[in-house]
Amino acid sequence: MKVGRTCVYVYFLVIIVILGCNQSRDWGEITFMVTDLSGDSKKPIVFKGPNVTYHENYIKLTEGEGRYAEEYLILPQHAVEDKRYIYVPLANAGGGTGIFNELQAIDKETMKTTDYAILGDRVKIRSVSIGKDGKITVEYQERSLSGEPGNIVTNHYEMHKGKLRQDTEN
Repeated sequence: MKVGRTCVYVYFLVIIVILGCNQSRDWGEITFMVTDLSGDSKKPIVFKGPNVTYHENYIKLTEGEGRYAEEYLILPQHAVEDKRYIYVPLANAGGGTGIFNELQAIDKETMKTTDYAILGDRVKIRSVSIGKDGKITVEYQERSLSGEPGNIVTNHYEMHKGKLRQDTEN
């Protein structure tokens, strides 16, 4: 069992070196705040331990078992950072049919979620970037119920006093 995990970990590190992507960050040191199943409050999760699996395009944490299992995915290849914050997409599959995507803003000093922006259910992240003006741009494809490709959406955000706010002027 340990040999298999070691191979996955080595494979993951090789991908990091080849791609030079943000997956080299120690994501297990960050506390993400996610909405609990009731939708009433946030709970902390950390991508650390035996329930974390590393994949080419995401890192997955599974909590619970069977129909009570909750899965969380972070997309490190889309993570960007400025002097104070790390911005990373996180998907939450909480046991129902939805996969709810958020843009998490992580404070580099505390390594905890400061705020988040809801992106939508089952969206496909295309890119996340930070402009020279400090605004965070997220481009994603909306889910389509008809089977056709969904609309491409571009949202702009900025941090203001520790809060991630959508910039509606762009």
